[in-house]
Amino acid sequence: MGRAMLVSDIRVISSERSCQLQAHVTAGTLGTDFLLYYRFPPEYEHVIDASIGDPFVAMLLVPAMRSGETLEIHAEVSPKLMQATAKIQQTFATWNPEFSQIRVKAPVRQNPPEAHGSRRGLFFSCGIDSFYSLMRNESRSQQEEDKSISDLIVLRGFDIHYGRRDSGLYDRLLHNSLRVADGLGIRTLPVATNARELTDRYVHTSWSSGGFLASVGLCLQKVFREVLIAASDTYGQLVPWGSHPYVDPLWSTESLTIVHDGCEATRLDKIRFLADSPLVMETLRVCFQSYATLTHSPRLYNCGMCEKCMRTMVGLHIAGALTRCRTLPRTIDIELLRNTDRGERLFHQTMDLIENLGSSQSDLIIKSALQDALHSLGRRRMRRRMLRTGTYLVARYAPGLMPLWRSIARVLMRMHVPDRRLVERSEGRQIKEGLSRDA
Repeated sequence: MGRAMLVSDIRVISSERSCQLQAHVTAGTLGTDFLLYYRFPPEYEHVIDASIGDPFVAMLLVPAMRSGETLEIHAEVSPKLMQATAKIQQTFATWNPEFSQIRVKAPVRQNPPEAHGSRRGLFFSCGIDSFYSLMRNESRSQQEEDKSISDLIVLRGFDIHYGRRDSGLYDRLLHNSLRVADGLGIRTLPVATNARELTDRYVHTSWSSGGFLASVGLCLQKVFREVLIAASDTYGQLVPWGSHPYVDPLWSTESLTIVHDGCEATRLDKIRFLADSPLVMETLRVCFQSYATLTHSPRLYNCGMCEKCMRTMVGLHIAGALTRCRTLPRTIDIELLRNTDRGERLFHQTMDLIENLGSSQSDLIIKSALQDALHSLGRRRMRRRMLRTGTYLVARYAPGLMPLWRSIARVLMRMHVPDRRLVERSEGRQIKEGLSRDA
């Protein structure tokens, strides 16, 4: 008998504080059983159904493909979703040869669910992408009523660690999400899951992200008719990724549609669309680095140091909104910008920023720093990995030293990484002189 990843003993556990959908996951690659769970507010007890296996298909299909194990689920699965697993697997196997096409073993649901949801939810993180989807759909709903968002799904355990490591970050995110929802007259739905403790053992979040989010939506099929996942890339910039406009809709069932939303706009387009909203400027959160989640810094919400923070700050500067944003530094550290790691996936977004910067002296300085950042990816990437490893070790074994380590890390991140263009400049040359030569 071949290896299998088995999902069994699926049940709903209710208490005064939460309603929990849980299942035991066993696999030869795990060694021990894993209790996978999703937690919802207690009032959702009547809509969480332990007889439906759809959430576990979405959450575990990609990890099972990575381990090469049959995915066996002791609960009924949607016929539509079961059929789509073949296309999902073909896509991932084409993108990455480390993924094997596997068998999905589960009873197929013969009768459609008795109850269908009517609400329209959006996974919301107070970030650029989800804010754009929210505000764009809000403006469209004035012409098309069915385009309005009814619920912001605020997830704990995806980009924010579930447990002590989030250092209060989720509480602040939820507070700001409630503020946004109240301002628009819609609901907020907080959800927590420990699933990353399992999925991270098999695949990076970049591969599991779409199925991860869809899994949470599939738990709520009796609540929602449609759940939106905000897009990160445009149609012209697509790369193999866990959340993708081709794959995300394949996680849908007969009663719930998963939508990949917002591919028509670049990140800079989105920033410009949002720049005039005081609500966005007061609650914006874009940071996902460990510097924000593992330190006890007062700047807990956004670290202001990572690539994503810096990229957003440049976009806000171009849109004329950086000084109005209350959650990020109001000035751009040029040396830090020059030495941030611009991954290959972000090349198009970085070039978009470069092309949209003007001819003022401040814009030319920022443009030069971004150009330099694109020229020395390899060496900086190695340094970033070392810093992330150091952050993890300090956070785990000497958390009291985190403030000191954060200061050291900031200094190291600002240090020059010599590349061809920088070596050509004389050692004492000022940034302005370098810019004049580049021009």
